Amino acid sequence: MINNFRLRDLLRAEEEQYLIEMEDKQETMLERQAKMRERAKFLKEKREKERLEFVEEKLDQRWRYDQAL
Repeated sequence: MINNFRLRDLLRAEEEQYLIEMEDKQETMLERQAKMRERAKFLKEKREKERLEFVEEKLDQRWRYDQAL
């Protein structure tokens, strides 16, 4: 009988620990998602900056070409 109580208590403790670990992992997933969103925003801004630099360069080339005519 004592072993049954002890086993029951051990099982409860293990289940509680499991639930805590799952909650911690859930937070980790949310943190990962936040990092991914931040990285995507950074890459989007970088791509837009590069695009604008390219456009500026082509407009400058066009202006120089038009001046040479």
